[in-house]
Amino acid sequence: MIQILKENGNKVVRTKNELFKLTRNNDKVWGLFAEESLPYDIDRKKEEPSLAELTEKAIEILSNNKNGFFLMVEGSKVDWAAHSNSTIALTSDIKSFDNAVKSAINFAKTNKDTLVIVASDHGNGGITIGNRNTSKNYPELSLESFTTQLQKSKVSESFVSEEIFKNQKKYLKIRLCQDKF
Repeated sequence: MIQILKENGNKVVRTKNELFKLTRNNDKVWGLFAEESLPYDIDRKKEEPSLAELTEKAIEILSNNKNGFFLMVEGSKVDWAAHSNSTIALTSDIKSFDNAVKSAINFAKTNKDTLVIVASDHGNGGITIGNRNTSKNYPELSLESFTTQLQKSKVSESFVSEEIFKNQKKYLKIRLCQDKF
């Protein structure tokens, strides 16, 4: 696939550094930053570009076209996280998408002929934030009582290795029982 892309005049980039080295003159670019899919934003390594960085670079390159451009940016991992009911992954990827939208809005502020449309394709998962201690008093609790633990998170649940999971199994069973409604 990479050979075919190159034969068709595409510049193929695989790292954040290669992406940042691109100039406005690179009109055909193909980014391959993962073997299958990009990780959730919270699990992203520093050498992997964020959705906002990808958006900014795409705008930089595409804005060189005198006829204008169309760019679609999707925060697709929001959907994946919702299907998995992964609160940590979901909130980090919503924030990541919000940052990408901010990049587009910033461009639009200085380029008045730009239209930015943000839409959700669908909601799913019925995800909730809280536990059995918040089921009867949800409306009275502060936002911080729900978000403090999320803000302390360093990785999503999907990022935890099998070895770590096995070592934490006893703790997780106890914790899961305590958090059930």
